[in-house]
Amino acid sequence: MVLVLLAPRVGDRRSGQSRFICNLAVGLRAAGDEVVVTCLRIDPAVKDHLLSQRVRVVEGTGRLSSARLDLASVTMDTGPARTLASLAARVAGDSIKVILADEGLQCARYLPGHDTCLLSQGDMALLYLRPEFYKQQLFLRGLLSTQSAGMIVANGRAAARCRIRLANSEFTRSLMSFLYGLPFEGVVYPPVDTDYFSIGSAPHSEPYLLYLGRGSGEQGTRVLEKIGKATTLKVVGGARVVGATNLGIVSDEELRELYRGAAALLAPSVSEQFGYAIAEAAACGTPSVAYRACGPGEQIRDGITGWLADSTDSFIRLALNAMAPRSECNDRQTIRAAALRFSIPTSVKSLQDHLKSISPGVKSDGYTSS
Repeated sequence: MVLVLLAPRVGDRRSGQSRFICNLAVGLRAAGDEVVVTCLRIDPAVKDHLLSQRVRVVEGTGRLSSARLDLASVTMDTGPARTLASLAARVAGDSIKVILADEGLQCARYLPGHDTCLLSQGDMALLYLRPEFYKQQLFLRGLLSTQSAGMIVANGRAAARCRIRLANSEFTRSLMSFLYGLPFEGVVYPPVDTDYFSIGSAPHSEPYLLYLGRGSGEQGTRVLEKIGKATTLKVVGGARVVGATNLGIVSDEELRELYRGAAALLAPSVSEQFGYAIAEAAACGTPSVAYRACGPGEQIRDGITGWLADSTDSFIRLALNAMAPRSECNDRQTIRAAALRFSIPTSVKSLQDHLKSISPGVKSDGYTSS
């Protein structure tokens, strides 16, 4: 059996989507499946990593730019989707196609629906409704104001062609079922490398709070500025927070040590579908502060593996309280144990169990929307 994992692009390993694809591909290969990652654009270092783990990589020859892929998703240009589907069709032998990025969902229109699975991370069109996106992508504002609804409808039709529809969290499952008017059969959580992200040998002497952000337009920046002025806050990634120690891009080794040493991870977004950083921090025994919403609200056991806030004021209070000696969320082994449900073997087995109902090459009646 061959599993073809499809995504228009696979960025560097700092992105949650890239970690998702890499960890899943490597985990499936370790479990004995033949795995082919098929994409139009892939980070060279990620490609080398996959090849070193005996995962095949099929990449488009055109090397489409990220801007070109962004524009294609907004304008519903089917060219990249057709190309991605044709690359998947070239894989020899019976295979199951698993679409791992919602921006590539349109390729389902050109694949046999009876052996295609969607593993949704949330419709990309929803991103375009967020004010933070407009601040960074001003040139797309005019297009997006009229296109988002059409994109969701088109993606729903493409999703209806898939034999199985899965989601990366219960929140995403409910949301996508509502948007597309289709049943989603189950959840496969993003796989976390819980062998690598683990509890350290000794706690750090100087307590601090930690935040991971891709850019300065991320949600919650103003909340973080208030926290950064009141206590020690370290920021990793492209984001910059006034009053905090902005570390910029760090290696996986540095990130692991930062997770291990933090009093708590801060996750101020209210629209996160899952929350990779929360799961990785928990694997290191570190609790998180997040809002009682979406994926983070699903991950965190309030008062045991972290704290859930219901307002901006309570988020700030909980974050500052996390720096003080406490009786809650201080059992690092309990926090780590909760994260093991997101381990690579667990997520791989979950996907394999769902895919057992698919027989490549054998057509069966699927759900179709009216």
